[in-house]
Amino acid sequence: MSFPAAVGRIMGLLRNGSEGVATEAAGLVAALIGGGPGDANVMDSKGDCWLKCRLFALFGHLAESVRETVAVIMRSIAEEDAIAVESVREASVHDGALLRHLLHAFFLPAGERREVSRQLVALWADSYQPALELLP
Repeated sequence: MSFPAAVGRIMGLLRNGSEGVATEAAGLVAALIGGGPGDANVMDSKGDCWLKCRLFALFGHLAESVRETVAVIMRSIAEEDAIAVESVREASVHDGALLRHLLHAFFLPAGERREVSRQLVALWADSYQPALELLP
């Protein structure tokens, strides 16, 4: 997906009428561009990165378009920021997202959602030893 298309999806989330989704999308945008309370460098009381928590929370959203947009953002992070992708990989193992998406990649009916899960598993496990140790 091109950058303009990803921006279009995020803008759609901001205007979709749900205050919760709009808040998550706004925080995510703030984290991605830096600065403000959504800065990706802000740590919570457990020491976990705010951005990892926001991204993984959005994977649980009921709307398919939200989950797809988060997957696009994850892929963009992997392509643009090697340091951030390591944090995301660590969080995918810690949060259980790697195993959840592995299950989806194998057992969901053929379609875009299964393909997104396959792409995320590949992204999170690529040369990341803790993830590779979980895979059969």
